[in-house]
Amino acid sequence: MVLFRVNPCSSVAMNVRAAIFVSLLCPSLAFAQAPADAPPVRIDIPAIDAPYNTEHGYRAPSMQQSLALSEGFYEGTHRWIQRAWGEHVWYARFTIVAADAFDTLLLPLPGSDGWTHEEYHRAVLGRRGFDSFNDVYKFRFAADAIAVSHVEDGDLMALKRDRPAEQVRMSAAGIEGEYDLVQRLEGNQFFARSPAWHAPLYWIVKIGSAEYVASGSSADTNAETDEMNRQDGANVEARDFTGHDFTAWVYDLFRPDEAYAARGVHPSGVGIDRYIKPSDLTAEELGYLRHEGHLQLLNFVDPFLIGWRGVSIPVKGSPLRLNATLGHLLTPFGHTVDTNVFLSRGRMSLLFVAHAALLAVAALFGATAIGWNGVQLSQVARHAPPGQAGAITGASGFITFAGVVSGPPLFALLAVVTDGYRTGFVVFGFLCLLCGAALLARSR
Repeated sequence: MVLFRVNPCSSVAMNVRAAIFVSLLCPSLAFAQAPADAPPVRIDIPAIDAPYNTEHGYRAPSMQQSLALSEGFYEGTHRWIQRAWGEHVWYARFTIVAADAFDTLLLPLPGSDGWTHEEYHRAVLGRRGFDSFNDVYKFRFAADAIAVSHVEDGDLMALKRDRPAEQVRMSAAGIEGEYDLVQRLEGNQFFARSPAWHAPLYWIVKIGSAEYVASGSSADTNAETDEMNRQDGANVEARDFTGHDFTAWVYDLFRPDEAYAARGVHPSGVGIDRYIKPSDLTAEELGYLRHEGHLQLLNFVDPFLIGWRGVSIPVKGSPLRLNATLGHLLTPFGHTVDTNVFLSRGRMSLLFVAHAALLAVAALFGATAIGWNGVQLSQVARHAPPGQAGAITGASGFITFAGVVSGPPLFALLAVVTDGYRTGFVVFGFLCLLCGAALLARSR
């Protein structure tokens, strides 16, 4: 389900704040415009995705089909807007912001990221032959919520009984689809050099998803869930398959052996009470969900958010182009923290995804970077004007150790906010990577 209630702590006020934030952010992204003469981007849309399309009678779209359709939706609409405005870059950008805000907040359209969110939910059900309906096709203007409806209680009972891991994935699959869409569009920008400007969409998806996960531990979600149950009443067909995605996700993650019917009877007296409230969770489950909300901040370690499409490193022959992002995804077994590395040289285009690779990266830096200080001072002295080596190295030391003074309290703040050290290490390490890449780019 995607929620659109405008409550300061709700999972969808997130979208309101995201759109406003993106609008304010636009001036800082002025350098993000790609060349207008970039080559066309090829969008491959699978006509048949077997066995999904055929195993239980023909059904579509699969996850890959919906992802490809959304990729084409945004590549096509954003590039068309940019071409329509021609040299008026800012008009094009404000139009894209308005278009993305419209199909996120007011009227989600088939092909939009909200549509993909629901189709990923539906694909988990459809894989086992269970029918459902994406309420995006009802085209309700400024709806409070968009549901995956027409799901039978019996199908949900069977899924939880026979495939509890898929029950868990079903709840988190919506933002899985949105993050897949972002990565696909970033790949187009890096590998195919697409000129399309997707920054507003990236911010909307990442802010929205992070706040949606975080809202699962908010007391306000209790009242929102009660209101959804009241509106649904005894109409089982109108009910969403799960309610708030992430209260259900953590509930089923921690209780794989609990029968689905143990959720109890719906307040109307008809059917099963599908929607899990924060008040239904144990202290351990709430704490785990809150921690996952903090880890969602890792998804903002993404240079594409500020229009930085990578660094080009001179090597013999064709230059090597490089970019990297971090990602935190909820899974049927908990979560994964991924390092996504984009590499391109000549005709070679590679995307490496290293799961839970942070420890290896930290070990590599610890084993190789301990002698940086002497190298830095010697290079500063070598490049200093004659007679100025002392002053220049002293100034360099002042700047360097200003970071030593300010870094620990900032790191401590991140540790308190995220309830751990991981985010601090990742954020500070990635900032160093960006600075190094910028220096390499300037040295060319």
